Amino acid sequence: MSGKRSISKAISHSESQHELKAKYTTEIKSLKSNIKTLKREATLAQKASSADKIKILSLKAKVRELEGKLDDLKLEQVLHNSNVVEGLLEEPVQINSSDSKEIDSLRLELNRANEDLSSKEHIIECIEKGIESLNIDSPLLPMNELSQLDPEGTLFILNLSSKIISIGDAEAVSLPATVPIIKKAMEYMEKK
Repeated sequence: MSGKRSISKAISHSESQHELKAKYTTEIKSLKSNIKTLKREATLAQKASSADKIKILSLKAKVRELEGKLDDLKLEQVLHNSNVVEGLLEEPVQINSSDSKEIDSLRLELNRANEDLSSKEHIIECIEKGIESLNIDSPLLPMNELSQLDPEGTLFILNLSSKIISIGDAEAVSLPATVPIIKKAMEYMEKK
């Protein structure tokens, strides 16, 4: 009778081990998928940030060019006015106000682009921190009473206190510990 109970316990234990392994394998796959998604989003955000940086540099160059034109026009007006005073010319030249308005418009656009760039860099930083927190590089935990070999002979460790699951060479933090990080990054991105 005791032998049948032992076999029954062993079968029950084996089934529960398979269920746990399936559960954690699913969680590991889900985490890996989340990591890939976050890495893709980070790459896309970095590409967008690079495009914004190029646009900002282009706008800065255009602002400098227009400021140079404005300085030239001011100098031309001063020279023209001095010639009028000396009697060489009859009427003063006025600076074209459209150049000044264009400079102001470009400065405003440049400020907006700088703010957008700063915002995107902050989003990238948040995403990268989320990715870093999801990457698991910690060594295997020491053997304890919950450590066992699964039917394939792979070491299976479930350390309840740290919530780190290890199956063979793969390790993952249990999902409830990582969800807030992903959720915060996504909420921040939605605000922007």
